Amino acid sequence: MLNKLNIKSEYTKNIVTLMSGTAIAQALPIAATPILTRYYTPLEFGFFGFFIGIVSLLSVLATAKYDVAIIQPKKNIHADQLFKLSMLLVFIFSVLLLVLILFNTESITTALDIENINYVLFLVPYTVFVVSANNSLNFLLNRRKLYKQMSINKVIQSLSIASISLILGFLHYSSYGLIIGFIIGHTLVFINLIYRYWNSIEKIDYSSIIILAKEYKDYPKFALPSGLSNTAASQLPVILLTKIFNSSISGFYYLVEKILSAPITLLGASVGAVFRQKAQEDKHLYGNYNDIFKKTFSKLVMIGLPMFLLLGIFGPDLFSFAFGENWREAGIYAQILAPMFFLKFTVSPLLSSFYISNKLKVDLLGQIVYVVMIVISIATGYFINSIILTITMISITGSLFYLVFFFITYNYSKNNNKVQV
Repeated sequence: MLNKLNIKSEYTKNIVTLMSGTAIAQALPIAATPILTRYYTPLEFGFFGFFIGIVSLLSVLATAKYDVAIIQPKKNIHADQLFKLSMLLVFIFSVLLLVLILFNTESITTALDIENINYVLFLVPYTVFVVSANNSLNFLLNRRKLYKQMSINKVIQSLSIASISLILGFLHYSSYGLIIGFIIGHTLVFINLIYRYWNSIEKIDYSSIIILAKEYKDYPKFALPSGLSNTAASQLPVILLTKIFNSSISGFYYLVEKILSAPITLLGASVGAVFRQKAQEDKHLYGNYNDIFKKTFSKLVMIGLPMFLLLGIFGPDLFSFAFGENWREAGIYAQILAPMFFLKFTVSPLLSSFYISNKLKVDLLGQIVYVVMIVISIATGYFINSIILTITMISITGSLFYLVFFFITYNYSKNNNKVQV
């Protein structure tokens, strides 16, 4: 396989560098999951999934998507100022969120109506801060081609999360163990990155930041609602299943999402990070990036098809064997969702084409339509009182979304127009 990928090319070397760290980072939580599913119940996994869903949605808002713009400018000094802008927005957003919770604790707790949610509510602002800050730092590392450091970050984070969650699970700390492990893992990465790279970043220049904020205004204008819609499509099932059905069902779904997303995080995200940098480079040089688009897609199909085919055939047996008989229902969900996650694995790394080709409006429209389809899928299952129908509709709508977006981005990659700078 490595021979087919041409290991000697810089593009593939960058993928392999990033993927090697990601492989270790993914192996740790996956290896720990069969033990975690015996320490934590589906209900506790559902509670954790609900917390992560809320944090993920808020983290998109925190940077106003200026973190995504970090890789765009030709000049490094402009990229550094966009990074500082992103960090400033994250800090302000997190403080405002904390103030909001302080003055509305009771009403928020009542509205959510989830047992024990008040105990973790005050952890949300800090978690949003550290997750959003790490995202900004990773975009900066991506721009600088520091893929080895990105790999190390993933290992530190996963090792911390897995080990702390296991220890706290052994000590019977319920779902709080999963949340605490998640927070500490992200905090350690944040401290490491700030210590290593903060002094190498240009000092904040407020006049420059204002100019760049205006220049890249399309990111908060279009990429922000698009990113929010994309995250909502991923996180809403766990959040809404908690409210509409129960935390145990959302726990099953969360485990499936975690396991089936592992290949996407392992390879898809690594390929996506390197693809974006290379495609942007090709766009500047040649006016299109169709060649790297086709090569990347074909590699992802070759790797992803056997994995998801196996899950689609033997899902229930695989899940009950790996995680315990109590999790067999999650295996049924995995079987139904396998086609959607296969398409997500092969297409999602290429969706940065919308940013590269400056088609943010199209991306936004598609993401909004997808979220509406997800909500309709869950609502339909709720009114008919069938979780299997809900999961089936989520799989069908998700598959359609990724197929349509593949053909759209493929056409964008062929456009022979150089980026205007």
